[in-house]
Formats: sequence, C-alpha cells, structure tokens
Amino acid sequence: MNRTSIALGAVLAGAGFVAAGTSSGQAAPPDRFTLVANAPTTSLLARPCDDCIEYSQPEGAHIGGTEYDSGAVSEQGKVVGHFAFVGIGVTPFNGEDAPGELQLTATISLPDGQLICQGLEEPPLDGGVVAVTGGTGRFANSRGTVRYTDNADGSTTLHVNLVG
Repeated sequence: MNRTSIALGAVLAGAGFVAAGTSSGQAAPPDRFTLVANAPTTSLLARPCDDCIEYSQPEGAHIGGTEYDSGAVSEQGKVVGHFAFVGIGVTPFNGEDAPGELQLTATISLPDGQLICQGLEEPPLDGGVVAVTGGTGRFANSRGTVRYTDNADGSTTLHVNLVG
C-alpha cells in the first residue's frame, strides 16, 4: 500500500452528509460528511541520503522522509474540491515489516472554505484518525476529527466529524 494513500487517508474520512438547521432558519454547515481523497495527481517522496544527515538517533535511523501529495476530493462520485498533504516519517522505518510513524498535515479545499487537519499515523499505516484544527470560510474555527481509511485503488475515504 502506498504511503501517500495511507497518510492522506488519515486526514480525510466521512460518515454520510448531514446538515442541521439553525435558530435563524438558515442551514448550518454540515457537521458530518464523507469524502473520498482520490489517488494523488501529484506526488513526491523525498528521503534524506546518508551523506545529508548530520545526526541520527539511533545511528542510521531512516527518518525524515517526506511525502507531498495533492489531488481531487469527491463526494458521492462528484469532484467537490482538492487536497494538499504532507507526511513526514518521525520514527525509524525498517522496511515493510516495521513501518514507522508519520506526522500528517493536510488541507482540504471545498467550495465554501478549507479544513486544516493534523495528526500522527501509527503503523500499520492504512488508516487512522487525525484532528481538524481549524479552517477558513464556513469552516472557520472548526474542530473535530477525520477518520480515514485507505482503499485498494489508491484513494482514501475520509469521515469528517466537526464539533462545536
């Protein structure tokens, strides 16, 4: 499974689109919805070379590899926005049998604003939960979680749950 899907999945997930009414009679922003982060259209994995590392604990630890991804976000099969994602290896990776942890940061851009997500993905690197730490537009000051699951086709299902 590719690390991009794994890490991005952590940032994006959903459980059905729900909109609630407010006391003013206007529709409130949806607080729970499901998105699919399509397989990245741009992706780059950069790994530090042994000659580039000045210090490593333990000696020879392969950490600091960084993946950058971007692509479309869909809801019920229709593209509704896009994402940008950065995943950084923060603990040693010892091959497929012992993957390390990833520090994840992602932005999901939707028609009425952006959601900012952060978290730590722990092995086996095929899904998890990250925090929604803010946003813009109708998502300004948003808080909540995104539960993500990586799919066989390279996409990631995102279950977004906003609170407050």
